[in-house]
Amino acid sequence: MAIALRYALDMAPWLGRSDAVASHRRRSLLGLSHQQLESWLDSEKPGPITLGGRLGAMLRREIELTGAGLVAMEWDLVGTANSRASIVVPPSPEDEDEENGWTFELSGRIDRIDVLPQAEGWLRKAGFREPMPLDLDFDDDDPSLRHIIIREVKSIEGPGPNENGKRHQKAILQEVQLALYARAWELANPGDRVVAVGVSEIGEDTSHWLEIDESVLDSVDSTIADEVTQLGAQLHRRRGESPSQPRSVPFRAWLRHRLEISGRSIEAAESGLVHPTPSHQVCGYCPVSMACGFDLSFSGGFS
Repeated sequence: MAIALRYALDMAPWLGRSDAVASHRRRSLLGLSHQQLESWLDSEKPGPITLGGRLGAMLRREIELTGAGLVAMEWDLVGTANSRASIVVPPSPEDEDEENGWTFELSGRIDRIDVLPQAEGWLRKAGFREPMPLDLDFDDDDPSLRHIIIREVKSIEGPGPNENGKRHQKAILQEVQLALYARAWELANPGDRVVAVGVSEIGEDTSHWLEIDESVLDSVDSTIADEVTQLGAQLHRRRGESPSQPRSVPFRAWLRHRLEISGRSIEAAESGLVHPTPSHQVCGYCPVSMACGFDLSFSGGFS
């Protein structure tokens, strides 16, 4: 907590002020009054400090995550020779009309990667150090060496009543980021199989959510996640599968679905098929929003 406190004060020195805004933010983030902070800073040898505020809640839950091993944080998505990571999406096994699939590049950083221990230790003796197949069925043997968890850290307000887990649900059902990160890690680390992805919601409390691959994990305990979901289990199968006899692993089918969406969106954009969806939220980040003329659609524009 002391290290986190030092870092917070370096990044936001105004947290040490005594005005109302600083006092509110300091209480929320650090759980300290102005007097407590001043007393700690004035000590000749500042010692440990009580876990408090959002930072304290995050650290307390972090200490409890003992069921998996931390592999990396802020892992940069890079390929060979510092190029961007390349994502290859092969055609679906059931889709005979699709010939080429999709290949595209990806950049970014994965917030956190964990490895799950297994009965044999960190590595499966029957596994192979080869890129994990995208498509797996329930009756397939597990070809992996390691089981991997991908976590994305998101800051949220609250959460308010009935809002806990909403950010995780959005990441699984509406976004593509976690799927892209999962496949990028598998391709960059032959032998690794991503068996869970999720959002760590950092608010007044910290909650680690995970969407799990039920073909590998029946459940996980509190030393790995606070809440476990299978949101995609009833929603996703590979295109072309028989609805009466589905055989694909739903988690892998969800992964394929998100990758195909990304590939088709990139393909459409490169062909010029871009449908503008102007809004204050979207266009407010655009440095040339006034040049395109869409700013006239909004009262007062963006200037």
